[in-house]
Amino acid sequence: MKLITSCFLLLISLSNLYAHDFWLEAQPFYAKPGDNVDITIHVGEDMIGDTLPNIPENYSDFSYTSKDGREAILGELARYPAGYFNPEKPGYYTIGYRSTENVVSLNGEKFTHYLKTEGLDKIIDFRKEHNQSDQKAKEIYSRCVKTLVKIGETVELDYSQQRFNYTYEITPLNNPYQLKIGDELTVQATYLGKPLANSLIIAFSKEAAWDKQKYRTDANGIAKVKLTSKGLWLIKSVEMIPSKRPGIDWESFWASLTFQMR
Repeated sequence: MKLITSCFLLLISLSNLYAHDFWLEAQPFYAKPGDNVDITIHVGEDMIGDTLPNIPENYSDFSYTSKDGREAILGELARYPAGYFNPEKPGYYTIGYRSTENVVSLNGEKFTHYLKTEGLDKIIDFRKEHNQSDQKAKEIYSRCVKTLVKIGETVELDYSQQRFNYTYEITPLNNPYQLKIGDELTVQATYLGKPLANSLIIAFSKEAAWDKQKYRTDANGIAKVKLTSKGLWLIKSVEMIPSKRPGIDWESFWASLTFQMR
């Protein structure tokens, strides 16, 4: 069993090295009360990539909000899909997943390209000011991701705006399942529970992944995303800080939010 787990961990860490997107999906996003809803974990680019199994060593939280508080998403070691739950009450549910930490080292050119891609201009400027642009960077990173599910046609419970107190988190301030195509979804980025200003928010649908919307959050950490098409949506952002840990240059926190528009 330890050998199997080690092999899965190696494969997953290799996948994480070469991919920028990490997200959850529900199978299905729209279900009836009492139905089984599978939760899948994905890593890749433009919502195309690998589906990951349930490896408990890879996460510190995998849960959803119910009337009884936070409850664990069920799942077995190495299981595909990674988790499942059976909500009995109709309403809107948020599922959260917080990964454990991983370490990656990149040369100066690759690190700068990654910073530009994720809109981390403050880190680029810092490295320029300290003559570090060409230097190798060692980074420790973790993922804080959420997905929204609609259960039933009536609404008894609404946890669509649930906060999970993750280090970095994207929270919708209105419910995407109560919006239609062409409406705006308001989201807030928070770091350590406080609004984060000037953070790059990237949003796109799987059906039109080439059409990425990019926004900077305002002083209250808020951005408005226009829901331009149906299908699976991913909203993502990255925060990075200098590290005080020995041998580590930077710490980054990756947040994402997914839901499906009919």
